[in-house]
Amino acid sequence: MKVKKQILVVEDEVITAMDIQRRLKNLGYDVPSVITSGKEAIKKAKENNPDMVLMDINLNSEMDGIEAASKIHSFLDVPIIYLTAYSDEKTFERAKITQPYGYILKPSKDRELQINIEIAFSNKNNQKLTVENEALTQANKAKNEFLASMSHELRTPLNAIIGFSDIMSLGIGGELSETHKGYAKDIHNAGEHLFLLINDILDLSKIEAGKIELVPDKISMPENLYII
Repeated sequence: MKVKKQILVVEDEVITAMDIQRRLKNLGYDVPSVITSGKEAIKKAKENNPDMVLMDINLNSEMDGIEAASKIHSFLDVPIIYLTAYSDEKTFERAKITQPYGYILKPSKDRELQINIEIAFSNKNNQKLTVENEALTQANKAKNEFLASMSHELRTPLNAIIGFSDIMSLGIGGELSETHKGYAKDIHNAGEHLFLLINDILDLSKIEAGKIELVPDKISMPENLYII
């Protein structure tokens, strides 16, 4: 079952607030209550953790809607849309600081109300995806850097293992029994296998980082080869 988005309505004109609550419910949103003051809005936002706040700019209380929105933003990352019948340029400049997701002029039609709300939700989701993608990009970058560093660090001891096991199997450092030569050869083969795996990991990290180097080369094609 689809969960309804919860919207906190902050409006000091009770009749207007109740009308907005009714209309939002008819549009499919959850509006458990309406708030008439900035102080109460902050309290309800902490208690209910709403998905959005519709905030009247000119609240007739100890703090206006802009101050209340600023305080809500300090503890809750939620889109806020301002409700206003009129406002001067200075008030709008103050409102910009709180980074609202829109302004709705009162009175508004249902369609206008719904469009503004859905655009705000969409912008919020896009913002969240952008942040998540950036985090994934940084994590992938850190992974590639780690793989490249690990690959380089492992190559040095592996080169020693491969080289000395080869020397041992050839009897250069002293003659070995056939059994011990077999052991040395196994060590050499295992080292070579690990070395190839490390090279594959390093190549993979280069591909993901876009740093793979392509080396073109000529090849001979059979004369009787048909290309379909």
